[in-house]
Amino acid sequence: MRRIQTFADIKALKQTENLPALYIEEIKQQFVGMFEAEGEGKTLDTFSLPTHACLYHLNESDDKHWLFGLIEQVEFIEVEKEYYRIGIMQDHQMNIVYFLKGTFTEIIETWLAN
Repeated sequence: MRRIQTFADIKALKQTENLPALYIEEIKQQFVGMFEAEGEGKTLDTFSLPTHACLYHLNESDDKHWLFGLIEQVEFIEVEKEYYRIGIMQDHQMNIVYFLKGTFTEIIETWLAN
């Protein structure tokens, strides 16, 4: 699991992981949208999301334990062509979780899609 709080985190994710460009672009656009809403007085490179309202990239099947620990706080699940996007509300703050299809077992992904 990788926490994404800064634009540098997105650049590092792009460089160190073999991820589809569409997936990276989705995460980038989500971050830019949050920057535009909350980054007053900051530049894109100096803006940082707080830990209680940031983005996550799940990259290992073991990350399912973390996700299932928060299942009661799930606000939405979006199933896209190549990835999942899940919003988790904690203390009135939204964390957005991303992971590629195939990260978890077919049973788990079918359950999430329904």
